[in-house]
Amino acid sequence: MEAKKGGKMIVSLSSGSIYRASPKKRILLLRLVERHFSGMIEGVELCFIRKEELDSFFLDKQAVDFLNSLKYNTLHAPIRNLMYGKNRQTKKIFEKILEIDKKVSLEQVVFHPHHVSDFNVLENFSLPVCIENMPDGKNKKGWQTPRDMKSFFEAYPEFGFCFDVNHGTSNGIKPIEFVKILGTKISQVHLNAISRKGMAGHKMIINSGKKGISQIKPVLELKRPLVIEVDATRHEIPLLKKEIKLVKSWIKP
Repeated sequence: MEAKKGGKMIVSLSSGSIYRASPKKRILLLRLVERHFSGMIEGVELCFIRKEELDSFFLDKQAVDFLNSLKYNTLHAPIRNLMYGKNRQTKKIFEKILEIDKKVSLEQVVFHPHHVSDFNVLENFSLPVCIENMPDGKNKKGWQTPRDMKSFFEAYPEFGFCFDVNHGTSNGIKPIEFVKILGTKISQVHLNAISRKGMAGHKMIINSGKKGISQIKPVLELKRPLVIEVDATRHEIPLLKKEIKLVKSWIKP
């Protein structure tokens, strides 16, 4: 299904940002998000690392009410030890995602492309699909550069592009290069600090210098949903609040 493009600046938070706070109990991540960030964000990206986490995930009434009070909810499909294609595992994952979508309307579903063996299967998925650019790595070749992604989207124009700032800069490519070549294709942005080449890691922007922040700013001109995807422990939640406030301060009313 063709991916949507947000027409206004929305600040969302990936539940993966506080994954280390409660990796085995996904519902508790939503409790932490609701408790600490309600009123600060306009969406949540439900992020799953392993299929088993998605299998055991459930939405009680409190979680459903919270998510439905927001404007932009998305889901990051599992990425560990699996391959999407014509197989039973993919079918089960899709069924679970659709089950979640019935309770909370999902605007996008994000996939890592090096975990897909047959993109035709994703073409037939009934929810909007976004493909994310990857950091460098021996198993991720072909998904790093703007040209890599441009070639892919020429073959599969119905998919949206989830541009991950940190992944791009870990390959030595400034965000402006992705914006120039693929700006109209970008559906949402995984927002995080820039990194040095070969040093991928979802660091907070508040720890960046002026030079790093200036590299991020061109992404804001796209006016696409911004999904903050960083890496914070429970003890770093106050810092994550500062992160959200910083990003929101960049958005023109």
